[in-house]
Amino acid sequence: MKKVDIVLSHNSPFKIHDYDDIAHYGFMPLKNYIKKHNPKYCIHGHQYINKETNFLGTKVIGICGASILDVDSGNLERIFLLDRQAVHTRD
Repeated sequence: MKKVDIVLSHNSPFKIHDYDDIAHYGFMPLKNYIKKHNPKYCIHGHQYINKETNFLGTKVIGICGASILDVDSGNLERIFLLDRQAVHTRD
């Protein structure tokens, strides 16, 4: 894949925002892509987490709910948040 500024992915890069169960491990190829191309942002879901981590200059953002990202300033406005427990609760 060619170099991009923003990567949107279902899952996180490997060992970033992972949980202990195999279903919530991140993707190694995504981590390798970041190492090679250093995009400005990598935005993901899947882990049901609201967290930001800097990895080699790439801002990795886990979103569960809705957020607005100003790609110029890097400011992230969380519109509404969900958490892992709320997402997995069933009536």
